[in-house]
Amino acid sequence: MIRAVIAACTLFLSGSPLAALEFSRSGATLTMSGPIRSGDEFRLFEMMRGVDLTSIRVVRLSSPGGRIAPATEIGRYIRKNRWTTLIPAGARCSSACTLLFSSGVRRHYVGGNFADGQVPRNGFTGLAYHEGNAPLSRDANRYSGAATNAMIGMYYEFGTPRAAELVTKAPPDRFWRISGTTALALGIATSLSPP
Repeated sequence: MIRAVIAACTLFLSGSPLAALEFSRSGATLTMSGPIRSGDEFRLFEMMRGVDLTSIRVVRLSSPGGRIAPATEIGRYIRKNRWTTLIPAGARCSSACTLLFSSGVRRHYVGGNFADGQVPRNGFTGLAYHEGNAPLSRDANRYSGAATNAMIGMYYEFGTPRAAELVTKAPPDRFWRISGTTALALGIATSLSPP
């Protein structure tokens, strides 16, 4: 009974299911999928303990985003290890996931054959940006200037400053999805082919 109450309170406060970023490894590829939650960075660090980090070359991404702080630390870990990031065709990388993508020393965006523009929060694939949000914001759409600034700062840190231009193209309750061509032109992606 107590566990059910705690789970219900956590769900209510976070506004989303308790799912966290999932990690799996196959050869030289590390896959990260699902929402990014607080503590995911520590789970990743623990999983990688004792692993020869030079044996990993590619981080495959599929995430609707989530919390900025853990995404920042995971992104710094990706950059420190000089891994390549990949958004495969049919996958989604939005919100805080864009930090993970930007952190790759090489960034492959495959299957972005669509027009740039606003898309709803669900039911799309590709690379998509929006203004930062916070569950406790008083704005109807949960806008957070601090979260937006944190995202922009990380794009600069990871060497993809033109991504900052995209953050304000959509409010927190929608996304601005970009094509592969745009990602390449802005220096966000380094390739439109698989690694």
